[in-house]
Amino acid sequence: MIVAILFILLGAVLAVFAPALFVLFFGLFGSDTEAMGFMGYFSKYVSYYDSIMLVLLFVALVSAVFRSLRNNVTIPVRKKLVLSIVTMIVMMLSVVLFFVLNRAEGSLVVRSLKAITIYGPAIFVIWILEPITFKNGKSLLFKYLFVQCAIAFAIIYLTRIGINFWNNFNSGYYNGAYYYTNEYNDMVALPSNFYLVFSNSKNENFLRAAQFHNSNGLGFAAATFMFLTLEKAFVEQKKIINKILLVFLAVLAFLLWCNSETKGVIVGILIGAFVYIFKGTINNRGALKASTVLLITGMCALIPVIAYLIFNEGDVLFSTIISSLDSRDGLMKTLFDNFGEFFLLGNGGNLDEAVSRNIDPHFLPFRIYIMYGIGAAVLTFILCFVSPIRLMFNKAAKSIYCITLLSIAVFVGSTNNLTAVALFWIILAEAFLEVCRAEKDDVEELPTQKKKFINFCWE
Repeated sequence: MIVAILFILLGAVLAVFAPALFVLFFGLFGSDTEAMGFMGYFSKYVSYYDSIMLVLLFVALVSAVFRSLRNNVTIPVRKKLVLSIVTMIVMMLSVVLFFVLNRAEGSLVVRSLKAITIYGPAIFVIWILEPITFKNGKSLLFKYLFVQCAIAFAIIYLTRIGINFWNNFNSGYYNGAYYYTNEYNDMVALPSNFYLVFSNSKNENFLRAAQFHNSNGLGFAAATFMFLTLEKAFVEQKKIINKILLVFLAVLAFLLWCNSETKGVIVGILIGAFVYIFKGTINNRGALKASTVLLITGMCALIPVIAYLIFNEGDVLFSTIISSLDSRDGLMKTLFDNFGEFFLLGNGGNLDEAVSRNIDPHFLPFRIYIMYGIGAAVLTFILCFVSPIRLMFNKAAKSIYCITLLSIAVFVGSTNNLTAVALFWIILAEAFLEVCRAEKDDVEELPTQKKKFINFCWE
């Protein structure tokens, strides 16, 4: 209990004085998606631990907005801020009106908080407003994912050598997903057997989630970290020893991903790399060459695996794809059979009801439509799909880091909803900030008079 209370007190201090750092803290210890294991464990000792973390996230949002009043918020950030605030207001109003008109059961306060902080872009707003993220966002994201993956590695692998402490934070013990526990299946992905991840229609060999609420969250974090380590190794780092260490981390991240087989994030990485390579505005030949080498190396590494699967496991491989598409198709059909029921106000933010009725499609705007109605769904679609795709082809989106983060966000939102809430909103915000950084750098390279004029317009 003492540790849980200390975590709450630390979270309160960060929420007020360092909102961006609280977002990382929330992702590690307070979210019911990427920190289900910790939330479940601490909830045994402190009632309403999850609700307290939601309140603190709301406090962090308010703190970030008020702190931004002392800073010059640029026009691009201001536009995103307005869109985000309008989205959160529409979501909250839909919940309030639904409760008033239908006398709904449940907690109006909790559902309103979730509408703002989880399904609404509260984390996105915090990240784009805080000065520390503009300066050090990339480093913070890397360190955050390093810690997440280190915890996941400890939960999955250290128990195999008798170190059981981290197994206390296995989400399978707290969300009813017994199939994520060692008692159900103690197989894990190793260098000697990782290819088996492709040989079952539902990844029955290595089904793991670690501290995440399901295996999709683990795969999302692991694959994103794998991309960041490879990007650092081949684009940023000059020293051979640093490259070797980063590639080693990438291999470990790949093994973590094999325990989940989340496909959307891998597709996002590959599409992002292709867009970067073939984008007409790229002038940096060094970065382009490094990215090309990175992509070709990855593709060549997969060729033997793909060939083996096609010739030896062809039926299973294709049934995996068909099974995934069939399940989503079924959810879509169920949604459209009940489409009119949710049009104006949704169902008051009641996700459990949607899941129980099998009408929760794995496409973020449709989930928002079910929970909050058409207005919130359209705004979410603009913020999470239209805007990122437009940014991918913005002249200032020059780096593979920026383009691939945008691509990951789009494909994860298209296939797995908010499978890791903090990470999803962070990478969306971080990619947007990377465009802002590039635009600011472009201004710095202009002659003095033009620079003064553009800085005036920017601010």
